[in-house]
Amino acid sequence: MNKTLPWTAFIISIVALVAAILILFVQSQPTEEETEQVPNTTQTAPAEPASSQTTPEVSSEVYANPATGYTAVLPDGWTANELSATPQTCSDPQITTFSDDSNSLQVVVGVRAAGTLADISCRTGVGAGQLVAGEGIDVADTVVPSTWLITAFDGTPIEVFVGAEPSAENSLPSLIFTAGAYEMMATITPTKSLTSTPQETFEPSTTAITSLPAFSDALKLLSSIELP
Repeated sequence: MNKTLPWTAFIISIVALVAAILILFVQSQPTEEETEQVPNTTQTAPAEPASSQTTPEVSSEVYANPATGYTAVLPDGWTANELSATPQTCSDPQITTFSDDSNSLQVVVGVRAAGTLADISCRTGVGAGQLVAGEGIDVADTVVPSTWLITAFDGTPIEVFVGAEPSAENSLPSLIFTAGAYEMMATITPTKSLTSTPQETFEPSTTAITSLPAFSDALKLLSSIELP
């Protein structure tokens, strides 16, 4: 009887068992495709687009006049106040005073429908100085003339009358000008004296209203006016 047969069968069975274990091990491993499809749970969320992270622009405040409905864009820090009625000088005013945040000057604007009797100018006079023709100013999409009040001693502009032209007699014939179907009045006026007299020299000196930082904002406000 051949005694090697049992050992041969035993070895074959061991080899078969090992082969079966290897096959099961290989089958339990994920394929390359399956490995690529497994989501990576450790990844951080993608950053938001830069446009969504920027601070939104703040639109400028728009003033709407309750009487006539005209609008004006207020520069940063500016305020608007409607003039109250005064029986002695202005019984029916349609006048708004615009002031800058530093309270250095005011833009006074009056608007009424042409042919109506509302008060749009309540001035009773003009300060000391000389009236000269100034530069054209954009008001409600219309370039209108202007008159500057200048100091007599150094010729510095201290007030601006919009839409008015000086007459030969050095006076203002009218502060009212026409813009489409409306009549308007506008002045740019300092809130305090621009002239000072140093004790060292006792010679008066004047700061031009046109050199004030708020003056350019005043021009922008006038040009932004939109009539109904």
